[in-house]
Amino acid sequence: MFVIFSAADVKRDIRSRIRECFNPSSASAEKVQVPGGTQFVKLTAVRRKGEIDWEDAACIVGGKKMNTIFTDAIRPEPDSPFCACAPELLPRLMLFNTAEKIIKRSCKPLESSICVVDGDGILAAYAYRLCPLGAEIRVITRSEGAYEQCAQRALETYGATIFVSRSTSALSECTCVISVCNNGSREQKNTLLINRPDMRFIIKGADFTVPEVYAGLCPGGTDIKLFAAALCEYSGAHSLCTLSYDTVIINGKELTLDSAVNLIKS
Repeated sequence: MFVIFSAADVKRDIRSRIRECFNPSSASAEKVQVPGGTQFVKLTAVRRKGEIDWEDAACIVGGKKMNTIFTDAIRPEPDSPFCACAPELLPRLMLFNTAEKIIKRSCKPLESSICVVDGDGILAAYAYRLCPLGAEIRVITRSEGAYEQCAQRALETYGATIFVSRSTSALSECTCVISVCNNGSREQKNTLLINRPDMRFIIKGADFTVPEVYAGLCPGGTDIKLFAAALCEYSGAHSLCTLSYDTVIINGKELTLDSAVNLIKS
């Protein structure tokens, strides 16, 4: 579960001010059911003279720490139970799904070696799908155990071997590198690298479309991409895990997938 946090100003007209004296406004909350998942909470705090009543808002969640999306540039107090969330599952899966499409359309399997850099084992349930796309599939991870079932599935499904290790020694020799590792620089995170003899393509996700069934739940003033990522990670909207990017940034330029594939193949 997560919280969408917004604030409403207390009216300053005479009647409202009198009403506030006898019945002060307080924060309100509404639970919203996510199709195919669990609930999230839309919380509206009270703001008086530009100041949010954080103590009152905290009572709504019982003072528990909550992953929170803030609307309209609201910033929480340091000791507030509302923590700005940064969900990472959906961006990683979308990068993988997009990379799979690009590699399939732009690279020759018998000439390609693919490496997945996945420190946390997030892609362990998906990496076996790369086997038809490359002559050699490698995974660099500190979560070798998570990839045991993946390697077995690759063997049973494609008769292929996935080489899993912590060593990065073979990284520079790979044609394609899908990196979702947190340990690297920001530039390397959630990135697809495709190495050609005369060119290196650095590809990151850009824009994507949130299905209407979820977009319709997004409150005004909320970053819809962050909202979708929160639905996937905290509310179990697993159908979002199949999404891919509509456009990508390739060597600093935003292109559609078709244009990106044509550029790589040219």
